[in-house]
Amino acid sequence: MLNRLIHFSLHHRPLILMMALVVLIFGAQTLTELPVEVLPDMTKPTVTILTESPGLAPEEVEALVTQPIEAAVQGVGGLDRLRSNSDVGLSLVFAEFGWGTDIYRARQLVQERLQGAALPKGVKAGMTPVSSLMGEIVLVGLKSTDGKTTPVELRVLADWTVRRRLQSIRGIAEVLTIGGGVRQIEVRPHPHRMAAFGVSFDEIEAAVSRASGNATSGYLQNGPREVMVRNLGMSTSLDDLAKTVIKAVDHRPVLISDVAEVSHGVQPMRGDASVNGTMGVVLSIDKAPGFDTLRLTTEVEAALKELSLPAGVSAEILFRQGDFIEHAIGNLKEAIRDGAVMVAVILFLFLLNLRTTFITLMAMPLSFAVTILVFKLFGVSVNSMTLGGLAVAIGMVVDDAIVDVENVWRRLRENPGKIRLDIIASASSEVRNSILYATVLVMLVFLPLMGLEGIEGRLFTPIAIATITSMAASFVVSLTVIPVLCSLMLKANGKAHGDGFVVRVMKWTVRHTFLRFALGAPVVTLALVGVLLIAALMLYPKMGKEFLPAFNEGSATISLAGAPGTSLAHSNEVGEAAVRLLRSIPEVKSVGRRAGRAERDDHVMPVSVNELDVEFFDNGRPRDEVFRDIREKLGKIPGTALNIGQPIGHRLSHMLSGVSAKIAVKIFGPDLAVLREKGEKVRDIAKTVPGLTDVNLEAQVPIPPDQDRSESRASRRLRCATRDTQ
Repeated sequence: MLNRLIHFSLHHRPLILMMALVVLIFGAQTLTELPVEVLPDMTKPTVTILTESPGLAPEEVEALVTQPIEAAVQGVGGLDRLRSNSDVGLSLVFAEFGWGTDIYRARQLVQERLQGAALPKGVKAGMTPVSSLMGEIVLVGLKSTDGKTTPVELRVLADWTVRRRLQSIRGIAEVLTIGGGVRQIEVRPHPHRMAAFGVSFDEIEAAVSRASGNATSGYLQNGPREVMVRNLGMSTSLDDLAKTVIKAVDHRPVLISDVAEVSHGVQPMRGDASVNGTMGVVLSIDKAPGFDTLRLTTEVEAALKELSLPAGVSAEILFRQGDFIEHAIGNLKEAIRDGAVMVAVILFLFLLNLRTTFITLMAMPLSFAVTILVFKLFGVSVNSMTLGGLAVAIGMVVDDAIVDVENVWRRLRENPGKIRLDIIASASSEVRNSILYATVLVMLVFLPLMGLEGIEGRLFTPIAIATITSMAASFVVSLTVIPVLCSLMLKANGKAHGDGFVVRVMKWTVRHTFLRFALGAPVVTLALVGVLLIAALMLYPKMGKEFLPAFNEGSATISLAGAPGTSLAHSNEVGEAAVRLLRSIPEVKSVGRRAGRAERDDHVMPVSVNELDVEFFDNGRPRDEVFRDIREKLGKIPGTALNIGQPIGHRLSHMLSGVSAKIAVKIFGPDLAVLREKGEKVRDIAKTVPGLTDVNLEAQVPIPPDQDRSESRASRRLRCATRDTQ
């Protein structure tokens, strides 16, 4: 069959060249259309159930909301793991399904089960939008540069203008806003005035309800026309609401303004934000799975530029995942480019012929073009793993072509008088088995990666796909396009075949050094190799082991936790002190601070915790030194616990262990006081372990009686960050 393929290609050369050109064109076009990511999509199918229950303490949220939802969802088919988190007025339940589960079918099954959950009156469970693990692509900060726009006004601008514009972009799953406070109209009754007029709270509440809604009363027939009867009572005017009649006392109307004060206020805040030391609003923009991060980032930035913001209001990019993607992909592209140049130089030095070098190098673009088309077919994105697979395959994809071209070139020079097509076909057939065996053996090395399951499979399978596809394409190219190019570009000159100068020098060197020593002292050679092998095996247990290497992301995520029960106002003061310390570090470009959590956010943080998103300049000191400086400066803030990480590592840790650390120790039991005591002992032991940094205990001090913890199932978690040790 392989011989037939070679002969078919040589007898239909225009067709083969046309097909090769089409593959190159479509491959180049497809490359511009593939989504670009930093890593393959490792998002496990997860349905997040978010339930707001204002006024309930965490203990009540867990008993009245979280547990009924867990009981309802527990029996859903395909469910792998069920996690929950109960906070003040908020319940979060994470239903994780097996890999390969259709997320939309899983959401449908969960929604059906939620219908039967027995929840308190007025509490309704809902699901957050579908997002990916690396979904937070951009953080945008809104602040007033002249101090004339209040944080509340910034929040109105963010919710009703900026957020709606960004959510209209195709591929944006959700835009969450935090900071400023949601503005509302507040009615503050005066008990003494109420007593004087004989008005109750229920009557005031009923009057406010009537004033804030419209009512319909059917239709009137007016000849050929129909008129809808409506009572337009809805109003946002403070004066209109204040003039609303509550009831009549002795034929005298009692207005809301007689017994209460009507003014603007903000909803109870469970989070706040600042932008580079100025109180403002931070918008977190999440993308849906399967969309190009770089394209969406570009569209978000273009939309922000199009917005007509009020004078004195600026929008700043606080975090941009695209920066890391561009750096990582750019470095890999440079590696592929440099590798291709080195391959071309080495080929020319060995072959000493521009035509044979050109023919051999054509295997690379053709093989990679086929690989790109396969990526498109199977929905694989361009990411660090796929580009890494292509970088590994650079040297291997030209091996098949080298063997074929070198043998064809040798046979043409040895048989100048024979028919060229027959010589080329015969020469290609001579090496076809060797090429096949070599290609299959290399492919078998990467084949086990495609059998991995779970997150390992999602991460390493793209490497196997890229390498195996490139090798298979290279084999086909060596039997089709390469013989055709040889027939068009190589001419027989009748000279005897001889090696080039570089090859002759290398052969002489090997023959008179390594080969002479090995053949002259075989026992010594085998003993030396055995010693080196044993030494390598002995070093392996001492080597550090990581699931993924530490990335230099160009940004940091810093968690600064205060004592449980800390007020939002005090947490803001502590957070702003941390911002000032961070901005004193030369390498820091910008600092976005978020205290607590945003409304409808599934990233639950108590108000005592400040999360700081720090962007760095490209130049400056090494990242380890900068992190050490940050730990030294922020470690001076009393009563706080520090945790420093990077955005991607932060999210991977959350997916693997549920906390933002590489190591998490979870202690379970019914007695919270004992759990706290045991947690403190484990924390103290962990601090003595070399290589562990930022050892934090959640809820480190006794919780005030009127507070409760945000963990569910009466557990404590010890979070540990690690640093590399030599």
